[in-house]
Amino acid sequence: MSARRIAVWIALFFALTPLAAFAADRPSLPPDAKRPLPVRLALRVLNIAELNQVAGKARLALEITLRWTDSRVAYDELKVGAPRVDRIGPEAEDYVKGIWTPGLTIENQISPTQTRTLAISTYATGDVTMVDRFEADFRIAPDMSGFPFDRQSVPLTFYLRHYAKADAALVVSEADRNLSTLPVTMTALNWRALGLSFAYEHAKGWNARDYQGVEATIRLERLSNRFLLRILVPIGAALLISIFVMWMPGLSSKDKGGLVVSALLALTALSFTFENSFPGSISLNSPVAKIISLAYLYLMLVLLADSLLGGPSENAASRYRGLAGELRRQLRWAMPAIMLVLCAAILLRSAAV
Repeated sequence: MSARRIAVWIALFFALTPLAAFAADRPSLPPDAKRPLPVRLALRVLNIAELNQVAGKARLALEITLRWTDSRVAYDELKVGAPRVDRIGPEAEDYVKGIWTPGLTIENQISPTQTRTLAISTYATGDVTMVDRFEADFRIAPDMSGFPFDRQSVPLTFYLRHYAKADAALVVSEADRNLSTLPVTMTALNWRALGLSFAYEHAKGWNARDYQGVEATIRLERLSNRFLLRILVPIGAALLISIFVMWMPGLSSKDKGGLVVSALLALTALSFTFENSFPGSISLNSPVAKIISLAYLYLMLVLLADSLLGGPSENAASRYRGLAGELRRQLRWAMPAIMLVLCAAILLRSAAV
């Protein structure tokens, strides 16, 4: 045998060994079950412990219920003396090692399961119900463009890792949807749950076969009322400074410039605070970013208008004293009013979306 042929055989051996191991490890489907074998899925979200938008992850406590039928676990009810046998904890974990299970996986899970509790019930008819409770981290893609009136989605994509959709398929019936619930209260601060929806997903596997999955989407809403004070601060600061600049008598141009520059620096610091606490709230086109940008522009326009109109209105020899004085009096009311209306419109439009 030539050296080239030996090298080819060695390469084939190492290439096929993982596939052979995978095939050997793959559990066999119930022999008399129809194809595709329906595996019913129900999901209870027990708690949303954390929603970390900086890291793009959510920590969830879940209870996943799977139901299927396998005649190999059926038994004589008269001999056992019960129509159902329940196993919980270590007993259930030992039992599932010797029977067929669907091999459910969650595609966007990024941490090992923690505080896991397994329970399994087998019926004399061969029906199996497996309940898996655990806590883990899941990858999310937060959108901060509507902050603080934003709504976030936490997807959970379920697949049967061993079986194409021609062999086994996840099914979410109306009864399973009714069993799927969200927590009334959660550990994650400043959020409330809106709803839970299911959609079927399809994908191509490594073997070019079609795989069918289910995507459960948890919809959350930020409690925006807890952030209104932080939003009203830049609005109030900008309006207060403009009132001082345009209404307070005896202020020199230097004093007015110092007040506006100080307010601009305070807005800059506030922007950094928001962006550090809620990444994306300022860098994206969010309502907070719009209001702070508008406050920048407003304060500069106030200083510019007062500087241009202040000199002629206070100079008795100026031919434009009357016109400048009247414009200054009108702008004292008009500019704060326009600023207040624009900010209110931004907030109302964002809250209504």
